[in-house]
Amino acid sequence: MQDLKTRLEDMRKRVRDLQEEVEVDPDNLDLEWSYFAERYLSVLTALSEAKALERDAKAQFEDLKARLYQSIAEDMKARGERVTEAAIQSALTVHPEYATAVSLKNEIDLAVSQASDLSWAMSAKKTALENLVTLWGNKYFCGPKEPLDLSSRYMLSKREKTNDLIKSKMKKRKGEA
Repeated sequence: MQDLKTRLEDMRKRVRDLQEEVEVDPDNLDLEWSYFAERYLSVLTALSEAKALERDAKAQFEDLKARLYQSIAEDMKARGERVTEAAIQSALTVHPEYATAVSLKNEIDLAVSQASDLSWAMSAKKTALENLVTLWGNKYFCGPKEPLDLSSRYMLSKREKTNDLIKSKMKKRKGEA
């Protein structure tokens, strides 16, 4: 299980790092488009690794469940208790090792879901880039009377997102304290 925990933490970090790939830099649409395939491939690779982690976790979880089931049944026989499916299942669900494994399995399922969502977001980014190229080709973006500074707007938007994230984390900490 320790190997799964390490792999899960690596997967979480990788998904967090790849979330930045979804953003579109309005001043560098040509670069966004030229690097898109490489970035999308890294997201799909992360998704594949997350699914492999999920398969490994499921196999280890089922193995642990079978071993605990057998151990509980043998302990019940040794104590002279009546061995029933319901009694074994009840003892299994409160076993600390089983509870830890269920918790880890749920965390891995969440990581797989996040990687899948990231893949979907990259697909949406591709569509957005295609539409921007079409609009640009049809001269939709003609020059305004006052030139817009898209770079500063983009950086301001990123800064606001970061500040909102920091504020939400601070609120969570105050709530936990």
